[in-house]
Amino acid sequence: MKNLFALNQAEWKHKLLVSYIKSPNHPTKLRLAKWLQNFLGLKNILFVTDSGIKMLLYSEDYVQYQILYNGMYEEKTVQLIKSLLKEGDCFVDIGSHVGLYSLEGSRIVGSSGKIFAFEPNPKTFNRLLLNIQLNNTKNIYPMLMAVSNKNGVVTMDLPPDGNWGITRSSHLGSDNCFITLSVRLDTLFISDLKINKIDVIKMDVEGLELSVLEGLMESNIIFPRNIIFEYIPNSFSHAYDAAMYLINKGYDLYDVLGNPYDINTKETLIDLNLWAKKENE
Repeated sequence: MKNLFALNQAEWKHKLLVSYIKSPNHPTKLRLAKWLQNFLGLKNILFVTDSGIKMLLYSEDYVQYQILYNGMYEEKTVQLIKSLLKEGDCFVDIGSHVGLYSLEGSRIVGSSGKIFAFEPNPKTFNRLLLNIQLNNTKNIYPMLMAVSNKNGVVTMDLPPDGNWGITRSSHLGSDNCFITLSVRLDTLFISDLKINKIDVIKMDVEGLELSVLEGLMESNIIFPRNIIFEYIPNSFSHAYDAAMYLINKGYDLYDVLGNPYDINTKETLIDLNLWAKKENE
């Protein structure tokens, strides 16, 4: 691939920048790191996380910037997911972005496990594919599609360059829109892939959590043991409904540290993520 060839040609630049980023903190370090990055002409930077995952990161994107300059994104949530997964598990990463969660989970579930990484934005999906290739990962199945309670197509807006994660539903005729396939998870997993067990789901779908859950659980066949999803009721009108849907399906709610969470308190969550756990499943 052209991107991989370019990485090899400028490997010393990436190593120099990353070694400085990982050096001990000091006053003006961030400013100097940005100057060095611009001086070297790098917007896409080959970075290796503390857990050994290789990622090509676009520094102008918010999430990728956090991984690059802080070493991680949503650290407590990543730790929770890693603690929930075990060898042979099935992990579904909905809104997988550039693959951090999927790649972290890949090493845990091993060759007998499966990871399904859903990302509807074609630009972000291309970076997801590249990061999978960089790690020579064989158990991640990337899917260029959206997930909802209907099978068909959906119109979405391309996100701004500074935040690739804001890929939201739209309508034909809007600026920078694109059309992608939308699937129900019960159709995909039960009918098409013949899978009837999901151990962990992570969702980051910009307020469409309820439709994703309906598309999985209305058939009453698959009830994942653990569901971690972005919960911002002040920003997304159906967030509370999604949480109540899970409560009615027999799930208990926790923050990502494992503390019970009452959705009526409206307390701000760590990483803005909620953990729904189904006992004895």
